[in-house]
Amino acid sequence: MNAIHDQSLTASVEDHITVLTLNTVNPLPLRDALNSNANIILTHRGFENSTIKHVLHAVNQRINYVDPLIRHILDPSHFKKSDLLSERELDVLELVCDGMTNHEIGHKLHIADVTARQHVQAVIRKLHAKNRTDSAVKAIREELVE
Repeated sequence: MNAIHDQSLTASVEDHITVLTLNTVNPLPLRDALNSNANIILTHRGFENSTIKHVLHAVNQRINYVDPLIRHILDPSHFKKSDLLSERELDVLELVCDGMTNHEIGHKLHIADVTARQHVQAVIRKLHAKNRTDSAVKAIREELVE
């Protein structure tokens, strides 16, 4: 990490953007990462489509991006689970809560069944749920859906 930190100090901002990816959720390295000069700080989940979309937006706007999971780990009082989910995943989660199948979700959102399934799987993974029913229960309990 020191090599990345030193590299970012020697080059001008216009020349590059420093991306730091972490394969740990241990708070000490996360704090170190936040104190570095990295422009983009990601956890192991940083290569999911929704995260890449947010990172590209940040780069385009020339603003820094920190994975919301890092903020949650370091200060869970300011974190909402909905921060982990993309808008599309929240849409899918709402339909899961309505009891829709992947096929019905795909039809309603005008996406392929396989895409709906991938969104459902991402929601289950991000909410640390056992299955789609458990993700719906968590969504309702934590007020992720209306």
